[in-house]
Amino acid sequence: MFAPGTDLRSSIIETISKNEVITMIAQWKPITFTVVYDVDGGNPEIESQTCTYDTECFVSDITPTKPGYSFETWEYVDGANKDLISPSADITNITDVANATISLVAQYAPNTYTITYNANGGSGATTQTVNYGTAW
Repeated sequence: MFAPGTDLRSSIIETISKNEVITMIAQWKPITFTVVYDVDGGNPEIESQTCTYDTECFVSDITPTKPGYSFETWEYVDGANKDLISPSADITNITDVANATISLVAQYAPNTYTITYNANGGSGATTQTVNYGTAW
């Protein structure tokens, strides 16, 4: 077996006789890629993971939290394409690029709150629904 990049010409010339046919068989090693998690201001930080092509690999099942927001899903951007990926989803073979880094970014929805007013005998609206981070 020869290491990748080995110049085989001199090694083969020394070991074969004239007009001898040799067969070389490729040895394939599956690629690996790294999955990193961007919790977008949330907690906890989630450790990256290394996946191997054609071997089961799943998104972390850790759910990040962010004050005022509820975690919804992970977003994976691949060029112009965006995919939403659920926690614990199978991401085996999400890429076929060796040593690629796949970034998953946490997607949150603002929490909704209902404000109840006590008009103290007056009139007008008694409740209002607002999203976290919006003026009311």
